[in-house]
Amino acid sequence: MNQPPSSPNANQPTSLQTPKRSALTQFFKANHWKEITTLTLSLIGAFAWLSPYVYEQFKKPQVEGKLISLSSVLNTSFSSEEGEVEGIGYYPRIGFTSVNGNFPVKKVEVFITFEGDKNKYQGVVISARELGRGVKITPDGKKISRILQVPPTEHVRSMVVLQPSQVQIVFVPFIVARKYAPFTEMEFHVYDFENNHSSFVISKQDIDSRSILLDDQYWHDAPEEKSNKFKVQPVLKGESKTP
Repeated sequence: MNQPPSSPNANQPTSLQTPKRSALTQFFKANHWKEITTLTLSLIGAFAWLSPYVYEQFKKPQVEGKLISLSSVLNTSFSSEEGEVEGIGYYPRIGFTSVNGNFPVKKVEVFITFEGDKNKYQGVVISARELGRGVKITPDGKKISRILQVPPTEHVRSMVVLQPSQVQIVFVPFIVARKYAPFTEMEFHVYDFENNHSSFVISKQDIDSRSILLDDQYWHDAPEEKSNKFKVQPVLKGESKTP
């Protein structure tokens, strides 16, 4: 017996049939909201814990410094290939460190401001066997000439790389071509080999004289200047003299 042709919609679900649910739909309709909430809170907590670490990894290394001691000479001079500089000599001893990674040091520049003066002056960092000469007055009124001598390993130009959690204490001796006046701020710029720089400021208002060390071990009594008892005689052409 011939069967009637099937309707084109015979294989499609009727209104009484339910289509298959997707795995995601079944998961959300399986009453797992407690597990979902716990997982979400765990992810948020993990991100909050890791975010400071991730942020620190993207921060550039920075240099920080603390003043250990400070000496100054009102009238001093320094001669170099660029000429002679006369003015105020400052001899701060600074503790340098870095945060957020190593900071290779190419050079250090110093800028200083003074009371009643809006200008910012750049200091000339000096290197010499004798960095400064001052006068010490004894209790009986006697004046003794003293010189500042610093080991090369404790000069700012001996710094190569600043590392976190380590401190390098060095002198940053410099001269400012200016008449004396009380200073207000010293600004230190530390440059790396790509000419990126990090800076910090030491304000006179923040200096507590009770916390500043006296570095007397670096100041030595200068030897008395003695006149040369040997006179230099001219040497005639064709003659030679030996002592």
